[in-house]
Amino acid sequence: MADEYTEVAVRAMMDQVIAAVAAAEWPRVLTLAGAVLALDPGHHQAAVFHRTATRLGRLAGTSSAPGAVAAAAPAPQTAPGCTHSHELEQVVTSSVELSPFSPVATRLLRMLDDEAASSDQIARLIATDAVLTAGIMSMANSAFYRRGGPIRTLRDGLVALGSREIRSLVVATCLMGSMPHTNVIDHRSFWRFSLAVAVLSDLIARSQRLANGEAFTAGVMHSVGLLAMDAYCPTGLRTVADMTGAGLRRIHDREVEVFGFTDADLGARLSAQWHLPDQVVRAISCGGRRLDEFTPEEVLESAVVRARIFARAQGLSDGIEQSEPREITDEWLQAPVNRTLETIGGWDAFLGRIDAFFATTESNAQR
Repeated sequence: MADEYTEVAVRAMMDQVIAAVAAAEWPRVLTLAGAVLALDPGHHQAAVFHRTATRLGRLAGTSSAPGAVAAAAPAPQTAPGCTHSHELEQVVTSSVELSPFSPVATRLLRMLDDEAASSDQIARLIATDAVLTAGIMSMANSAFYRRGGPIRTLRDGLVALGSREIRSLVVATCLMGSMPHTNVIDHRSFWRFSLAVAVLSDLIARSQRLANGEAFTAGVMHSVGLLAMDAYCPTGLRTVADMTGAGLRRIHDREVEVFGFTDADLGARLSAQWHLPDQVVRAISCGGRRLDEFTPEEVLESAVVRARIFARAQGLSDGIEQSEPREITDEWLQAPVNRTLETIGGWDAFLGRIDAFFATTESNAQR
């Protein structure tokens, strides 16, 4: 970008773009995203939203010119070369009812971010939800958190875990409990991978002094669009998984070929509809970007991508693609995070913690 004033203007317009996406105001999205691209042609997120708005605008009879209305015939309902494609808006309409957060969970997440909220207030709210109460007590008494004798009261459980772990448990339990069982995706591998990315995202973000708790949420939800694809268009997702050919190594390239949009596009659209924080929405939308495309200010967004690369390089499968074991470098994981992993016993110990967390949240989600 040319200067700091341009950067401020782009950020302000992107906030308006995200608000327009949440309201499904596609002509407005097209106009605003186009304005961002005029100032910053390399802005990946604006390009994604511009492409999505253009496609959906054509379906609604809106021309590619910002704000103009066309009287043309409706566009085809399938992507080129694909007879089972689902348009983004159709999938969103079908899956938006899957909103993972109950009213109690939503209030609790806000309360955990409120420094004025007391532990008694938090405990009273949690006590109104039997699933969350059971999950907190189970995790507090697990081998990773239990110190000394057994935890017998909810208040003691809150003290043992701390607000960061409780927030993570709430997000993971709600998400796993609300999403339908998978068709194409391997259920256990997907959630184990998502939890690993969530914890790594949080470690990376904190190493860069971003400690607002949203990194875990963005990490565990970074592939929520894949779940929606799996639930509402499994045949298309199966095609994506099986596709090969030049220029189709990355799953996002194959998704565009089959659906006309990516799981990151869909995940961002859903998370905006579920009223998640704007920064989480942005991080989910950036799932297909490369590391060299992020600016230094995009700490949360790049943390999630770094975490995903690191987890796959360690051999973890995301439930739909084979792992990509490779040498780990500081390009993906900064030294402070490596030191953090060493203090808990290395990667194997980290996976043990993830497996314990997964077992607890899966048990809670099934209640």
